[in-house]
Amino acid sequence: MAEEKKIKKGQVVKAYDPELEYATDFEKAIGIALLFFIVIFLSVRHMEIKAYKPKTETVTQVEEINLEAQIEEPPPPQTKPQVPKQIEEATTPEEEEAAAEDTVDIGPTTFNEAELPPPPQEDSVYEFYMVQQKPVLIKRVLPEYPELARKAGIEGKVIVEIIVGKDGHVKSARVLKSDNEIFNQAALNAVKQYVFKPAMQNDRPVSVRVIQPIMFSLER
Repeated sequence: MAEEKKIKKGQVVKAYDPELEYATDFEKAIGIALLFFIVIFLSVRHMEIKAYKPKTETVTQVEEINLEAQIEEPPPPQTKPQVPKQIEEATTPEEEEAAAEDTVDIGPTTFNEAELPPPPQEDSVYEFYMVQQKPVLIKRVLPEYPELARKAGIEGKVIVEIIVGKDGHVKSARVLKSDNEIFNQAALNAVKQYVFKPAMQNDRPVSVRVIQPIMFSLER
């Protein structure tokens, strides 16, 4: 049975306060740690470290391998077959006269420049942005509004590609884009009657490709 401590009359017992005893406890911990490291240091100084020796020794055998480089000799050069030279036989005067008789004299050859074919004509079609002087529209023809589209109240636009020749007249036309096919033929009929001032390139008239929009509106 544990003995109970008796507190004398008038004796003051202080309770343990960690905050007040922190400095004392820290000094005790530092002292114990230093003592521990000193003991370990002194014990390590007397230890001997021996190199590790394996129980079985491994023997490495090196075999010499003689590698002889095999050099392939190039094949002997192929000799070209010799063609026997033909020996020209000396011609006799009689043979020369016979050969001269066999030849036909056709006389001097003359060429008539008028009979030569004419040089090919340049018929290149230039793009609109390539020519130095753009074509200018001098005659415009309004398209005929299709009656069926007029009654139905249909409006639209047709984009036509025109090839303007060197004389300024329209050589060909085709529809590139159309809001309604009902306007296509009327647009083509109108642009084929256009007349342009020809495009110029290097001071000469040339054919050029022109994109022309044709509007169909009921308000006009």
